[in-house]
Amino acid sequence: GTVTVRLTESWRSGVWCCDTRMEATGEESAPGDRTCRWAYDLAPELWGRIAARLGPRQFMRLLTCSRGLVLKHERDRLWHFFCHFEVYARRSEGGGSWHGKVPQLHWERLFRENAKAVQAQHLFCWLRVGDEELRFPVPQSEASAQMDSQGLCRPELLAKQLRRVLTPEAGAFRLRELILGRPGLAARAVGFYAQQSSTKVLAEFLDDQSPLPWRHDASTFDSPHGLGRESWLVELHVPDGTQNGRREWIMVGDKPAASVTMRDLCKAVSARLPSLGFRTTKCWLSSVQDPQKVAESSLELGHELLRDLRWTQAECLELHQVSFSHRHRPWLDWEEGELPPSEGPQLVALMRRVSTRGQCASEPSRTPRRIAEGNAGTEGNEGLSFDSVPEVPHTRRLLITSRGVRQFEYHPLRPSTLLVGMKDGTAGIIDYDTDEMTHSCAVDRFPILGLSWFHTLPTWSVVGGSQSGVIRFLRYDEGSPGTMHSVELEPFQHLSSLSMNCTDDFFMTSGFCIDVGLYDVITGRRIKTFRNLHQNFINILRFSHRTPQLFATASFDHTCKVWDLRSPGLCAEKPVLNCPGSTLNVMCSFSPDDSRLLVSGVDEELQQFDLRTGGSSPFPVPSLGSSINYRRSLYIAGGDVVATVATNESLLRFYDASAGHQPLGSIDFRTMLLKQGKSQSSQETQSIFGWHRPRWGGTSRSSSCEESPSEGSHGMRVEYLQSLRCHPSAPQMLSALVAASEPSPEAYVAAVHLEAVPGRP
Repeated sequence: GTVTVRLTESWRSGVWCCDTRMEATGEESAPGDRTCRWAYDLAPELWGRIAARLGPRQFMRLLTCSRGLVLKHERDRLWHFFCHFEVYARRSEGGGSWHGKVPQLHWERLFRENAKAVQAQHLFCWLRVGDEELRFPVPQSEASAQMDSQGLCRPELLAKQLRRVLTPEAGAFRLRELILGRPGLAARAVGFYAQQSSTKVLAEFLDDQSPLPWRHDASTFDSPHGLGRESWLVELHVPDGTQNGRREWIMVGDKPAASVTMRDLCKAVSARLPSLGFRTTKCWLSSVQDPQKVAESSLELGHELLRDLRWTQAECLELHQVSFSHRHRPWLDWEEGELPPSEGPQLVALMRRVSTRGQCASEPSRTPRRIAEGNAGTEGNEGLSFDSVPEVPHTRRLLITSRGVRQFEYHPLRPSTLLVGMKDGTAGIIDYDTDEMTHSCAVDRFPILGLSWFHTLPTWSVVGGSQSGVIRFLRYDEGSPGTMHSVELEPFQHLSSLSMNCTDDFFMTSGFCIDVGLYDVITGRRIKTFRNLHQNFINILRFSHRTPQLFATASFDHTCKVWDLRSPGLCAEKPVLNCPGSTLNVMCSFSPDDSRLLVSGVDEELQQFDLRTGGSSPFPVPSLGSSINYRRSLYIAGGDVVATVATNESLLRFYDASAGHQPLGSIDFRTMLLKQGKSQSSQETQSIFGWHRPRWGGTSRSSSCEESPSEGSHGMRVEYLQSLRCHPSAPQMLSALVAASEPSPEAYVAAVHLEAVPGRP
């Protein structure tokens, strides 16, 4: 016979009950044969089959009834798996494997606290522990009571939640900032959010004799980082013949970071030399190429570290013991007298390592190799016409609340959130799904051209106005729609673009001039202005995605240049890479892995530069013969497909990013906007401004919901695509700024969802 088991659960008590019935072959079971048993009466083999069909929450309740079902060490592994299954934990995406002490955790407790938090009002913070990132919930009322004006909490709140899931053997720990997968200063503020956020705090379990202290000194500047920056954290590397060598982090300076100098760096390193195994007690700054030579002559001991990012920004400083004759002593002016005779002429040279974590390429050649037409760059494209390329299946809609938008940016973590800058000088947050502007702030009376989200603080952004150059930090409260918190910074006149670096330490501005500005996020000051980098206006500036010091500028002088903030004497003659073009350069964009640079010009001008070799390859874009057909191009998420638009066209084109750059398809936005003054029924309006799927096939490229081709061709309105943005992590999501000529020149954001990414199986 067979046994039929029906599980029922008492939700009040959380106890599982089994209704079992024995069925003999060919016989009916009598009603009296049915029995009811408690869960622990059944055989473990039967429970094993039942448990295989249960989800994490059901299995959690099952274990409360049958503790002997799984051994304790196996139970911990299951809870670990369930935490990842429900996305309460995840593998760390960056920073490599963790070599420090990894504690034992109560995974069941972490699962239960997150499971309960789903049903209540909670805020969440992600914390890296070892090679994993864990989500910790906190009641919204408790977090709100401790938030400062920047929406950040003291780190003790997160530390308390971590202690709840640690075993007694874990020992002491400290929380540190996490920057590009590398540990930073002691955490002084942490953020709890209702929506998705990145991981920017690390729990470190190390037996350290000099732990980093908690710091609660308030900053005088209303910074997004809340508590400012104290000292600098620098990584030292002592080569010992092994692959990794010996590494140690030190804090430089006992004063505000903005006033820490090169002399302070040398003194801090010198004080740690005996503990690192060196016999001498003096160090000096050496050349990158040769530790026997001093650093460049322009470097002075009184030089502030903040103004020379080579020695602080994600750098690793190597220590080499070198010898000098008494007649050839280094330039370092010893304040404590000459070296003691017992030490002899031995010194330790402090040399910067060229390679940094996340840097995309080795030193590229300064003059790129332009691939001639007919060679590898255009091989296989002869005879190709975009007219023969099919339209890409997609759905699209206009965002009504985006009327009058001049620029917009996708949120890096939240797909439904857009940051927009309006022509009237207003900045706002638009909910992509509901087409509603949830927050707004009057920034300037000129159009907003510069927009950039923070990467680690999901509610913060920086925006800039065009002519006046007004720059503001903005913060929105995700739980309370309305106005945005605003902090005004030093302006940058005639601003054209701005970009935040990947560590949220600095942002840069460009304008309708030949200079660029470097701003420190912590202090809010413009700490450097690089003069005369181009011979004509700089239309756009962009930081790379993984290297915080690498940025590119696209100029109207027919060049696009790549720069490194660590380069000594950064000037027009010393770019890392010079990318020449044949027209004005309108836009530039790094690939997601920073190995390539996409440069857009006028009309058919679109090139891709390999930052590892300096080689370039043109795209087979059809020419309209127009000198005002300004092109803008971006990589979609993944970097294998390029999307491009131009201001004299209604087509969004897709190309393969690999060699040959085959056309992959297009989307036509022609006649998408309503004519000025044309009355529409509610049904027609819904068909245009709601999600709409155009008809595929046939020879016409007109959309079924819009005016006919004859009306569009003879009417006064001509649609064109003014701008383009691709979502940084969702390849199916992108949006174009659709504008129209007179008599109604208003622009709208057209949200596009691709049914399949062109060129991908």
